[in-house]
Amino acid sequence: MKKATLAITIIFIFFTSFIKAQTQEQNIHKILKTRNNIESHLASYQKKSIQWDEEEEGANGTAYYKKDTLKMFHVVWGGETGKKEIYYYFDKGKLIFQLDRDYQYNRPIYYTKKMAAENNDTEAYDPKKTTILEQHYLFDNEKLIRWVDNHKRVIPTKEFGNTGIRLIAEMKELTEKLEK
Repeated sequence: MKKATLAITIIFIFFTSFIKAQTQEQNIHKILKTRNNIESHLASYQKKSIQWDEEEEGANGTAYYKKDTLKMFHVVWGGETGKKEIYYYFDKGKLIFQLDRDYQYNRPIYYTKKMAAENNDTEAYDPKKTTILEQHYLFDNEKLIRWVDNHKRVIPTKEFGNTGIRLIAEMKELTEKLEK
Protein backbone atom coordinates (compact mmCIF):
# COMPACT_ATOMS: atom_id res chain seq x y z
CA MET A 1 0.00 0.00 0.00
CA LYS A 2 2.81 2.40 0.93
CA LYS A 3 4.61 1.59 -2.34
CA ALA A 4 1.45 2.30 -4.36
CA THR A 5 0.91 5.62 -2.57
CA LEU A 6 4.56 6.59 -3.15
CA ALA A 7 4.33 5.64 -6.84
CA ILE A 8 1.14 7.66 -7.30
CA THR A 9 2.73 10.65 -5.55
CA ILE A 10 5.83 10.48 -7.77
CA ILE A 11 3.70 10.19 -10.92
CA PHE A 12 1.54 13.13 -9.80
CA ILE A 13 4.60 15.31 -9.14
CA PHE A 14 6.11 14.35 -12.51
CA PHE A 15 2.95 15.18 -14.48
CA THR A 16 2.31 18.39 -12.54
CA SER A 17 5.87 19.57 -13.32
CA PHE A 18 5.49 18.53 -16.96
CA ILE A 19 2.20 20.42 -17.35
CA LYS A 20 3.62 23.51 -15.62
CA ALA A 21 6.69 23.51 -17.91
CA GLN A 22 4.50 23.01 -20.98
CA THR A 23 2.22 25.88 -19.92
CA GLN A 24 5.25 28.11 -19.27
CA GLU A 25 6.62 27.44 -22.77
CA GLN A 26 3.21 28.15 -24.30
CA ASN A 27 3.07 31.41 -22.36
CA ILE A 28 6.56 32.39 -23.54
CA HIS A 29 5.55 31.63 -27.13
CA LYS A 30 2.45 33.85 -26.72
CA ILE A 31 4.56 36.71 -25.28
CA LEU A 32 7.04 36.53 -28.17
CA LYS A 33 4.21 36.40 -30.71
CA THR A 34 2.60 39.48 -29.12
CA ARG A 35 5.93 41.32 -29.12
CA ASN A 36 6.46 40.49 -32.80
CA ASN A 37 2.93 41.68 -33.58
CA ILE A 38 3.62 44.99 -31.83
CA GLU A 39 6.87 45.38 -33.82
CA SER A 40 5.10 44.72 -37.11
CA HIS A 41 2.47 47.40 -36.38
CA LEU A 42 4.71 50.19 -35.00
CA ALA A 43 4.26 52.36 -38.09
CA SER A 44 0.49 52.40 -37.55
CA TYR A 45 0.67 53.45 -33.89
CA GLN A 46 0.57 57.03 -32.60
CA LYS A 47 3.97 58.27 -31.40
CA LYS A 48 4.87 60.47 -28.49
CA SER A 49 8.49 61.56 -28.00
CA ILE A 50 9.96 62.96 -24.79
CA GLN A 51 13.39 64.11 -23.65
CA TRP A 52 14.91 64.55 -20.22
CA ASP A 53 18.34 64.87 -18.67
CA GLU A 54 19.75 62.37 -16.26
CA GLU A 55 22.97 63.57 -14.66
CA GLU A 56 25.38 64.33 -17.53
CA GLU A 57 23.75 62.15 -20.15
CA GLY A 58 20.69 63.12 -22.12
CA ALA A 59 17.87 60.67 -22.44
CA ASN A 60 14.94 60.41 -24.78
CA GLY A 61 12.05 58.10 -25.29
CA THR A 62 9.49 57.28 -27.91
CA ALA A 63 6.19 55.78 -26.90
CA TYR A 64 3.90 53.98 -29.32
CA TYR A 65 0.17 53.91 -28.65
CA LYS A 66 -2.70 52.02 -30.21
CA LYS A 67 -5.52 54.43 -29.49
CA ASP A 68 -4.81 55.30 -25.83
CA THR A 69 -3.05 52.03 -24.97
CA LEU A 70 0.74 52.01 -24.62
CA LYS A 71 2.17 49.20 -26.76
CA MET A 72 5.91 49.95 -26.82
CA PHE A 73 8.27 52.41 -25.19
CA HIS A 74 11.81 52.83 -26.51
CA VAL A 75 14.24 54.68 -24.23
CA VAL A 76 17.79 55.77 -25.15
CA TRP A 77 20.55 57.20 -22.98
CA GLY A 78 23.59 58.45 -24.87
CA GLY A 79 27.08 59.11 -23.64
CA GLU A 80 30.63 59.57 -24.84
CA THR A 81 31.66 55.96 -24.34
CA GLY A 82 28.42 54.18 -25.10
CA LYS A 83 24.69 54.23 -25.07
CA LYS A 84 21.90 52.21 -23.53
CA GLU A 85 18.59 51.33 -25.12
CA ILE A 86 15.60 49.70 -23.49
CA TYR A 87 12.56 48.50 -25.39
CA TYR A 88 9.47 47.90 -23.27
CA TYR A 89 6.52 45.98 -24.79
CA PHE A 90 3.07 46.04 -23.23
CA ASP A 91 -0.09 43.97 -23.57
CA LYS A 92 -3.31 45.08 -21.90
CA GLY A 93 -1.39 47.73 -19.96
CA LYS A 94 1.17 45.32 -18.49
CA LEU A 95 4.84 44.84 -19.31
CA ILE A 96 5.35 41.54 -21.14
CA PHE A 97 8.81 41.88 -22.69
CA GLN A 98 11.90 44.00 -22.13
CA LEU A 99 14.98 44.15 -24.32
CA ASP A 100 18.09 45.91 -22.97
CA ARG A 101 20.96 46.83 -25.30
CA ASP A 102 24.20 48.27 -24.01
CA TYR A 103 26.57 49.71 -26.61
CA GLN A 104 30.17 50.00 -25.44
CA TYR A 105 32.39 52.11 -27.70
CA ASN A 106 36.10 51.37 -28.07
CA ARG A 107 36.90 55.06 -27.43
CA PRO A 108 34.83 58.19 -26.77
CA ILE A 109 32.84 59.21 -29.86
CA TYR A 110 34.81 62.47 -30.23
CA TYR A 111 38.21 60.70 -30.11
CA THR A 112 39.59 61.23 -33.64
CA LYS A 113 42.69 59.75 -35.28
CA LYS A 114 44.40 63.10 -34.73
CA MET A 115 43.61 63.03 -31.01
CA ALA A 116 44.81 59.44 -30.78
CA ALA A 117 48.13 60.34 -32.44
CA GLU A 118 48.57 63.35 -30.12
CA ASN A 119 48.10 61.00 -27.16
CA ASN A 120 50.42 58.27 -28.51
CA ASP A 121 47.34 56.07 -28.86
CA THR A 122 47.02 53.67 -31.77
CA GLU A 123 43.23 53.63 -31.77
CA ALA A 124 40.57 56.25 -32.43
CA TYR A 125 36.82 55.88 -32.07
CA ASP A 126 35.62 53.24 -34.50
CA PRO A 127 31.90 52.43 -34.63
CA LYS A 128 32.75 49.01 -36.09
CA LYS A 129 34.44 48.13 -32.80
CA THR A 130 31.36 48.83 -30.70
CA THR A 131 30.39 45.94 -28.46
CA ILE A 132 26.66 45.32 -28.03
CA LEU A 133 25.35 43.39 -25.04
CA GLU A 134 21.70 42.29 -25.02
CA GLN A 135 19.47 40.92 -22.32
CA HIS A 136 15.85 39.82 -22.71
CA TYR A 137 13.25 39.66 -19.96
CA LEU A 138 9.79 38.10 -20.29
CA PHE A 139 6.98 38.85 -17.85
CA ASP A 140 3.66 37.22 -17.03
CA ASN A 141 1.35 39.54 -15.10
CA GLU A 142 4.44 41.71 -14.55
CA LYS A 143 6.28 38.83 -12.87
CA LEU A 144 9.63 37.89 -14.40
CA ILE A 145 9.38 34.40 -15.90
CA ARG A 146 12.37 34.26 -18.29
CA TRP A 147 15.69 36.07 -18.38
CA VAL A 148 18.17 35.56 -21.21
CA ASP A 149 21.56 37.16 -20.57
CA ASN A 150 24.03 38.65 -23.03
CA HIS A 151 25.59 35.21 -23.60
CA LYS A 152 22.14 33.92 -24.67
CA ARG A 153 22.04 31.85 -21.49
CA VAL A 154 18.66 31.34 -19.83
CA ILE A 155 19.11 32.38 -16.22
CA PRO A 156 17.57 29.88 -13.78
CA THR A 157 14.54 31.21 -11.90
CA LYS A 158 16.28 30.71 -8.55
CA GLU A 159 18.89 33.30 -9.64
CA PHE A 160 16.36 36.05 -10.42
CA GLY A 161 16.47 37.49 -6.93
CA ASN A 162 14.77 40.91 -7.00
CA THR A 163 15.57 41.50 -10.68
CA GLY A 164 11.94 41.38 -11.81
CA ILE A 165 10.78 43.75 -9.06
CA ARG A 166 13.62 46.18 -9.90
CA LEU A 167 12.89 46.11 -13.64
CA ILE A 168 9.17 46.75 -13.10
CA ALA A 169 9.95 49.68 -10.75
CA GLU A 170 12.37 51.19 -13.29
CA MET A 171 9.82 50.78 -16.09
CA LYS A 172 7.10 52.49 -14.03
CA GLU A 173 9.42 55.37 -13.19
CA LEU A 174 10.20 55.88 -16.89
CA THR A 175 6.61 55.52 -18.13
CA GLU A 176 5.54 58.17 -15.57
CA LYS A 177 7.61 60.63 -17.61
CA LEU A 178 5.15 60.12 -20.46
CA GLU A 179 2.34 61.52 -18.32
CA LYS A 180 4.10 64.82 -17.54
